[in-house]
Amino acid sequence: AWRNRLDHYQEFVIIVALDLKIEEKNIAQIKVQLAEQKVALDQINDSLAHVFMARNRLKLIEGDNCYRVQSHGESITTSQLSVGERNAISLCYFFSRINANVRADQAYQRPIFVVLDDPISSFDFENKIGILSLLREELEKILLSNPESKVLVMTHDAEMFQHFAKIYSDIEDRRGSLAKSGKSAGPKIISHHYQLISGKLTEAGTKSFNDYAQQLKAVYNYAVSGNQVTGEDNRDLEIDYAQEDLFIGNTMRRVLEAFSTFCFRCSISAIFNDQDILNNIQAEHRDFLGTFMYRLVFNSESHSEESIRSQPDSNSVDFISHSELVKTARLLVVFMNDLNSLHLRKIIPNFDSEVVKVWGQMAV
Repeated sequence: AWRNRLDHYQEFVIIVALDLKIEEKNIAQIKVQLAEQKVALDQINDSLAHVFMARNRLKLIEGDNCYRVQSHGESITTSQLSVGERNAISLCYFFSRINANVRADQAYQRPIFVVLDDPISSFDFENKIGILSLLREELEKILLSNPESKVLVMTHDAEMFQHFAKIYSDIEDRRGSLAKSGKSAGPKIISHHYQLISGKLTEAGTKSFNDYAQQLKAVYNYAVSGNQVTGEDNRDLEIDYAQEDLFIGNTMRRVLEAFSTFCFRCSISAIFNDQDILNNIQAEHRDFLGTFMYRLVFNSESHSEESIRSQPDSNSVDFISHSELVKTARLLVVFMNDLNSLHLRKIIPNFDSEVVKVWGQMAV
């Protein structure tokens, strides 16, 4: 009996010992996870400080199984964050995860393929500079640490297109200077630049590339050459119009967005809410243009929008008739001409103010 009892105690001791080892292992794993979380949190906050050029402008703190947000030292809810602030946190978090579960001395060493879809959106000018600076730093680490790493950046913003081309050029200059100093720098950084035109990717030069001027000319030429063909019942005839009809909606929105930024430093929607700007429109055009042109606000392919659409390339303007597209293009030119006629005359070589004056009668 005593031998059976001893065997029972021995089994009990073994089970307890195994349970203790399992618990110790679990505790060790939790400690590793907490340490990684602390490192990730520090990296995110360092990146946010980089973007906003201030330590307490926006930061994350540890919560109960989550991160909490502070702005200027005050706790806030995520619903109080602007779209731009949320995008900044997402981007910083993304870069903090690139080297998850990787030793510090091996960071960026493995091949990485990074896809950034319109990373600069919903930011004001100062914060765009901060985001670009962060991207410049992170992309250099990625591209110079492993020659097999690749980065694909997509943007609908011509200005950002130029900035990213400059970033790639700067990284290659950095690689060249490292190589000259005898340090390991890897092969030359080669970048390719493409523009989506009429549904096709075409190579785009970075030095002479001026997307805004090209698209403004395209809108004007479309407005000038558009033939509004109707039948006896005053309905559009079924004619195979040029392929430009499929893309002119986006082109018009891009032009208005760039015009708003370049001339008034405001967003495409804000231009219709700024009374000082609207007061520059001819009085007889003001009410109609302010309402009619606002449709381009909804024709947005920008990823800065709150909602995610299920339709690819969803554009409200692209689903209206050819004659309405031509009318919209003409009224867009009238709208821009009322606000800054010199701007149009300098960019559009064949600009005809008399023709635009006639188009203005549609807005009376």
